[in-house]
Amino acid sequence: MSEPSASSPTTKKCFIAYLDLLGTKERIGDPKSLDDIHTIYRDVLEKSKVIPLDDNSRLNVKIFSDNILISIEVNPNYEESLSELDYLLHFVTYFQLCALTHAAWLLRGCITMGELYVDTTDNVFVWGKGLVHAYELESNIAIYPRVIIDRQNTELSKILAELYNIEPSSAINTVIDSDGCEFLSFEDISLSKSDNERLSGLKLRYDWLIDDYFKKQFPNPKIQQKIHWIVNYHNDVCTKKNHPEYVVDVSLLLKGENNGE
Repeated sequence: MSEPSASSPTTKKCFIAYLDLLGTKERIGDPKSLDDIHTIYRDVLEKSKVIPLDDNSRLNVKIFSDNILISIEVNPNYEESLSELDYLLHFVTYFQLCALTHAAWLLRGCITMGELYVDTTDNVFVWGKGLVHAYELESNIAIYPRVIIDRQNTELSKILAELYNIEPSSAINTVIDSDGCEFLSFEDISLSKSDNERLSGLKLRYDWLIDDYFKKQFPNPKIQQKIHWIVNYHNDVCTKKNHPEYVVDVSLLLKGENNGE
């Protein structure tokens, strides 16, 4: 076996977000779904412009079917690496919010840090242990429509602590779930909208999700579980922000669960 040359591709330490668009199998045959994902992506790029970053071209985004890989190489300049991690967190949060508001699309995923190679020349290869670890976190740990933070990665946790210490007001809010997982609180992102406007719009989306789910001939308990989780999260946000008028009625979901659906 030959040794790699100096010009051979190598993995780099990267901040990594791995996302999964839920329910894509049912949507992918609809031509509108492709337009939806294009619109969501363009919208996220536009909204992310408000986050200061010297060179956003360092952010790599790969969307393949229902999987989305977002990464940025860790900058040797520590202050720059903080800014780039902050940009990635905002980008992911905008993506989660825009997917829901534009197309009622739920997603789950993770934020981690690891070795990764992204081919930006021929646009062919994505490789590395960081990708494998991110996939395992998304598929085995995230479970619900949430983007969890890999707190087992001590280096990432240290950088996050520094980021939240420097810019606590602009940092993305996180929530500790009942199972101990920490996730990004995407409903706290304002996008220049008031709480009233944002929460009322989200309530309409959740009402639609519940209604659409019970219109299906063969309800799926796993899907119902995910809808129930995201609605409970939304209702918690409404309670904390003193907006009970935007709380979503979960009685229909509870009835379905009690009937064994």
